[in-house]
Amino acid sequence: MIPFKRLSRRWLGTRGLADITTLVAPARRSRLGKLGMVVGLTVAGMLAATATALAATGVIQTGGPPLTERSGPGTSYPAVGALPDGLGVQIICQITGDVVNGNWGPTNVWDELADYNFVSDGFVYTGTNGPVAPC
Repeated sequence: MIPFKRLSRRWLGTRGLADITTLVAPARRSRLGKLGMVVGLTVAGMLAATATALAATGVIQTGGPPLTERSGPGTSYPAVGALPDGLGVQIICQITGDVVNGNWGPTNVWDELADYNFVSDGFVYTGTNGPVAPC
């Protein structure tokens, strides 16, 4: 059985419900074992739904050129792609990293996207200056 603290949004987001069921100890033939299986599946389903609900959205705003997507929250991390201006993105987590001079001034906030790569929040319009997807 995997420890509870390892059930992160990242882990749940990459697996289907069938994989989550393997986290629950196999049901024994007793009623208590079957009840444990039902409770375990219910909790796993609620965790997966919560992970999806916590994600926020934003729009890439560079004023023209594509925004470099990186493997970590900083300019020293390798570039893994480029996202076009105007693209809508799903933000699953925000974390601090290197300071970047963005559209709204300097920021050290980096957005982890649904593909688990990062972009500077300075070029992602979310409608607020506050956090939209705390980790």
